[in-house]
Amino acid sequence: MPEPSTSRAPSSLDPLRSANFRLLWGANLAVSLASLMQQTAAAWLMADLTNSPFQVGLVQTAAMLPGVLLSLPGGVLGDLVDRRRMLLAVLVPMALGAVLGLLLTAYGGIGPVSLLLITLVVGAGFALLSPVSHTCQIEAVPPAQIPAALPLTATTYNAARAVGPALAGAMMAAFGAAAVFAASAVGYVAAIVGIATWRAPSRPQTVLPETLLAGMRGAWRFARHSDAIRLQVLRTVLFVCAASALLALLPFVARDLMHLDAGGFGTLLAVFGIGAVLGATLIGVARRMFGLNGATEVSTATFALALLVLAVSPWRAASIVAVLVCGATWMLVGNTHVTALQTAIPGWVRSRAMAIYMLTFQGCSAVGGVLWGGIASASGTRAALVIAAVATLVAAVAMRFRRVHLGEPERHALAVPPELPIPCTRAEFDGGPVVVEIAYRVDPNAREAFVAAAHELGVARRRNGAYRWRLLLDLADETQYSERFLADSWADYLRHESRATVADRELERRVAAYHVGVGAPPRRHHIATAPPV
Repeated sequence: MPEPSTSRAPSSLDPLRSANFRLLWGANLAVSLASLMQQTAAAWLMADLTNSPFQVGLVQTAAMLPGVLLSLPGGVLGDLVDRRRMLLAVLVPMALGAVLGLLLTAYGGIGPVSLLLITLVVGAGFALLSPVSHTCQIEAVPPAQIPAALPLTATTYNAARAVGPALAGAMMAAFGAAAVFAASAVGYVAAIVGIATWRAPSRPQTVLPETLLAGMRGAWRFARHSDAIRLQVLRTVLFVCAASALLALLPFVARDLMHLDAGGFGTLLAVFGIGAVLGATLIGVARRMFGLNGATEVSTATFALALLVLAVSPWRAASIVAVLVCGATWMLVGNTHVTALQTAIPGWVRSRAMAIYMLTFQGCSAVGGVLWGGIASASGTRAALVIAAVATLVAAVAMRFRRVHLGEPERHALAVPPELPIPCTRAEFDGGPVVVEIAYRVDPNAREAFVAAAHELGVARRRNGAYRWRLLLDLADETQYSERFLADSWADYLRHESRATVADRELERRVAAYHVGVGAPPRRHHIATAPPV
């Protein structure tokens, strides 16, 4: 008699069954809560210290600008070093920054410059930490659970946004900003304790170790030739540069348009976070109703309309609902971008790809803080929100011409690299460049199809680290083609081969199928030689 089936439908909460995922999720929640509380206190303190929309906008710039400089190095390091040690090394300075803010605020020594410097420290830590933390959480679950893990990972930040700003506002109203810095320090310490007790799983060595600079070059080469990354960068620029006006100007929306105090400002930020958590629960519904791209476009347009309501509405209740809607639609747009990205890239570059996404996001937020602060200083908060609403509507229209699709993680898994039994001395291993040449004999009737497939393969080779790729035709024999590309060294060529995915190997086989010569297309390797000493 057959045993009863124990299978069940997959759940969006399945990733929480993993102890590693729960621990990392909790640590990330603590860091997000601490940093958002600290940023809330900094924005309100700056408004009190200077009464300048431009300088309040600089608080967002200080929080986000380090991402432009540090997100990519952080992502590369996350692919190269022990991730647990890296997380701990980043969290300690963040905790010390919160303690410094506590001391300066408690003893009356805080000023605009010191406030911005402390915010920079926290922003730098967050820029280094986020790609690594995100990757650790994604890799703590099986590939089939990645689409479910991504909203949960994003929810940590937005759940913290729902609680942190309101808590920070209440603490500032009752005890002053020093209490917020103290609570932030406690949050960082809690995250340090959690990461210290986590035992990171061993990572298989699929590629040879790289230096930081080589890793950054590899990230840029991959991004340059990856449609998935280029598309997400473009869509993020379109949305965030316009939509960042809300968070940049929210202190003045709270104080001048809604006549709220510090506690009210924190509550307003919490409403945005609650909306984001609500948006996370509606992702599946929105995609079933409108499709992947339709949900993003509708969400972007809805965000624009909510900005417009916030700008013109005289009713506080309507403004609160508008902020709630902005939070939900912000989450829907951002999650679509991250999900499309993470399902379309191989594991070897995951931290770096996430770093490039965050670099774009934080860079646009930093620019937005200055841009919208300057516009509000010149024309007023209401006018700036109206302009931002129009810009966001333009972004919604532009997204219709640059649509995304979900990738297939199994096709982006790393394939088994081919055997390359070529002996190398140490000098040859590190020297270079290495020139790789593959010869094909092609039926003239299949010429156009072969050339098209070969150029598609060239994109894949450059994405994995090759450069100066060319397809050459022999002028003496039009059936003879040579595919030629360079790698920095033999070690770099081995890395290139180890990065090929299942889809890349399928493409190689498709190109090789056009070869009508005997056996497989012959491959030759050359290395540049130094002149004799």
